[in-house]
Amino acid sequence: MSTPRWMPRSAVALAAAALGTAGLGLAMVPSFAQESNPPTTEQTVPPGPGSDLKEGGDTAQNSGPGLNGAQENGNRIENVAADLTLESARIESVNLNDTDKEYAVYHFGRTVHEISDPQGFTLKGFNVDTKASAADARLVNGDPTSVLVGFAPGTDLSRYTLASVNTGAVQDEANEANLPGSVPLEGSTVAGSQNMTDGPDLTSVRAINSLDRVVYTYDEQIDEQAGSDAARFGYATADGLNVPARSIITAEENSITVAFDRQTEDGVLFWAKSAAAKNLRGIESSPGSIGTSTTAPDLVSVSNVIGQSQYDYTFDAPVTNVDLDKFVVYAADGTAYTAKGFARPSAEVVRIAIPETHKFSANMALASADEGAVKTSDRSEVPSTLGSRHIGSASANGISAGPYLTSVSMDDAVGQVRFIFDKPVDDNLTYDAKNFMIMTPAGDLVRATSMVEVTGNTILMNFDKNIVSAARGVVVNDDAAQDFQGQKSPARTIKI
Repeated sequence: MSTPRWMPRSAVALAAAALGTAGLGLAMVPSFAQESNPPTTEQTVPPGPGSDLKEGGDTAQNSGPGLNGAQENGNRIENVAADLTLESARIESVNLNDTDKEYAVYHFGRTVHEISDPQGFTLKGFNVDTKASAADARLVNGDPTSVLVGFAPGTDLSRYTLASVNTGAVQDEANEANLPGSVPLEGSTVAGSQNMTDGPDLTSVRAINSLDRVVYTYDEQIDEQAGSDAARFGYATADGLNVPARSIITAEENSITVAFDRQTEDGVLFWAKSAAAKNLRGIESSPGSIGTSTTAPDLVSVSNVIGQSQYDYTFDAPVTNVDLDKFVVYAADGTAYTAKGFARPSAEVVRIAIPETHKFSANMALASADEGAVKTSDRSEVPSTLGSRHIGSASANGISAGPYLTSVSMDDAVGQVRFIFDKPVDDNLTYDAKNFMIMTPAGDLVRATSMVEVTGNTILMNFDKNIVSAARGVVVNDDAAQDFQGQKSPARTIKI
């Protein structure tokens, strides 16, 4: 029996936000682009698509990506170029304050002769269901391996993590199509940052006492046109009285300024509820508060070391009257999970249970207790203030919340390939073999014949033995795999 061939884990090079403000602030279309008039599409932020993965062994049919130039032939996709793969992508020009498009440069492994499908270029967020489709694409003068891709004005490119391309988005001089794939987007400010969630997180507040106004600042650009409810912002006085804001004064860049009917110098703890703001990708903000303690019950810590679905909320006073709906835990992708039950280990602690997070508790990043989640246990029954705490080690600072293909191992003797992802894969599902492919020396893509098993962070697929022996790379389509939370994997091509 032959020794399995191993593909070592590829180092994922994530560029820091150090493309710099100057480099991202250009408003004009770079002069090196060749002018063209392709069809345009608006930026889209679709809802999460229905899963094409079925429980109980059923396999859904996946129509696959557009195949411009490529040809279906049985279990193969022919007329693809083995070296026409997406190698890197970078942010080229962003100015969110004008009406011009925002631009990124996609770099391929060989010369691009023709752009077949501008819409085949996309950006994906940390939550891969958050996408932006290209408005146009054009070849780059002096660099025949690169494509300048334009996105709708106001698309905050820096908050996307992956640049992706579908099969057939471009073609070479022989009219062979490119391979699908996703690469880290250079210039993204998400990877390597301190984002707790994929939505806006409150980072600071500034009171303007002379005007009875407060500026609430988030960790990313907010949608200035989305509109906000002033009552979702407020402060608590030293004696625990909650004072909501009266009106929104302005929303600009990553800050919202609100006005109060009461003097703001009375405030000691300033808060913003969930969904007080949205980012440019349509994701709502998480709850947060900044300031000092009050005489009402204040949340002081949250521990998630109790099993995999229980969280201990500790307050600074004995409490009672638990309101379960006001205890929420957020995953790094921004998904909220509300408490389903509770226990009382002590007078100051509420242990809430969220059974549905059992298999993906490592994804949980933020725990919050809304105003009035509990009350003091004395006769006054003062309601608690809003509070939130970072929990565990999860945060929205990677390239994808879903499984990301990092390597493969190949067993020539039996014709099997183990696809290795960077996180555990949901083993309750049967994955569509058609989404897992081997690239031959001629550039053909040959699909797997069947799935064998899911173990940990790997999926084992059957192929014909001769195909495995001749493999020069592997390809997985978008949504080929998913984790226990339901986050899908992005398309990937790995050369061998």
